[in-house]
Amino acid sequence: MNKIIFSSDSRDKIFQHRFGGTVEFPKEINFDTNFPDEVQPTGDVKCVAYTTCDLAEDQQNIEFDVSSVVDLWQRVPSNTFGSDPRDVLGEAVKNGLRPKGQILRINKWKSYWRADLGPLDPFDNVRSTMMIIKCPIGVGTYWYQEWHSSDILPIGKNPQNGHMYDIQGWKEINGEPHFIIEAWLGRKVYMSREVFNEALKPYGMQTWVLSTAELDMRRTGTLTEWITDLMTNLIIVLRDLIKIEQAKQPPTPPVIVPPEPPQPEPSPIVSPPIAPKPTVGQFAEAIQVYEGWFPPSARHPGGSNSWRNKNPGNIKHSNGKFLVFTTEANGFQYLCDYIKRVRRNEHPAYPKDCNLYQFFNVYAPVGDSNFPKTYAVWVSHRIGVLPDYKIADLQGVL
Repeated sequence: MNKIIFSSDSRDKIFQHRFGGTVEFPKEINFDTNFPDEVQPTGDVKCVAYTTCDLAEDQQNIEFDVSSVVDLWQRVPSNTFGSDPRDVLGEAVKNGLRPKGQILRINKWKSYWRADLGPLDPFDNVRSTMMIIKCPIGVGTYWYQEWHSSDILPIGKNPQNGHMYDIQGWKEINGEPHFIIEAWLGRKVYMSREVFNEALKPYGMQTWVLSTAELDMRRTGTLTEWITDLMTNLIIVLRDLIKIEQAKQPPTPPVIVPPEPPQPEPSPIVSPPIAPKPTVGQFAEAIQVYEGWFPPSARHPGGSNSWRNKNPGNIKHSNGKFLVFTTEANGFQYLCDYIKRVRRNEHPAYPKDCNLYQFFNVYAPVGDSNFPKTYAVWVSHRIGVLPDYKIADLQGVL
């Protein structure tokens, strides 16, 4: 195992923003090739190189062995803790990989894309992407202590280190789909939807597609394909809206025909619990994570800009400079108060009763080199609502 470098990065392009998606999944599928699986030695920190080479191997049906891994690793920035997956994927794209037993490298790759963002939950966003690319996807998450003792991985609670591995397909276990994970352990392990979605929640956890030029062109050919993607995603959003509306309606009590006397007293009708609304504090915490709040590390000795300024929301003064606070608590409270002003329609820059899309169009405008739509989708997924959720509906408590 090793400690890969987790971060948020502007180099990430989101697959489903370009290619669309699909919601039709087979019960089982496996894109693994028949080449022997590599085993990562204890203390080795090259898991990002192992994963990148395996993605290429399963995609091209060309064997990339340990010699390929070492050749790739020698060409990327690294330290005793590991390396940033983007550096490794980027090097494979730029200068290629060396197949087993060969001297010359082959260069068949055009780009890499992030696969876990989209209109579905991360589990199905990844499955959707795999159905389009027809090959595995790389994953970078923490590797948890609980994952050492079982082939069917439980929800991780005690992170041990970072690790990169790949998803080679899925299979049904007890009637539920589980990802087939190649993690360089000498055996395959399996990850359920719940476990995968939880594993992607901490800051910096992501998935990646290693893409060829042919793949980059695959779904850009006709207007019909774009319209199909648009309608598919619209149907997904409408389904979610219908579910939300249905959840708001009390259930219709069943018609009970009582038995002959003596009659028992009817059971009380209990309404189902209503999911709590996200709070201002949860919304602020999601913004803090997206803005890249992290303390100093070996790769980033000074920490992030928001961490140094104790300004978790990266909020700017009217003069364009970032605000600086005396304590982290003060900075977080200012962000919460800022959100509350918008919620009360007291901030003149924001439209009345704005939703998340409208909020981030102002908070992170395109003119400042931001991607407000992506920002809104990411935050809405983290707090468990849709991107058209109104700021006014946030609970006032932290």
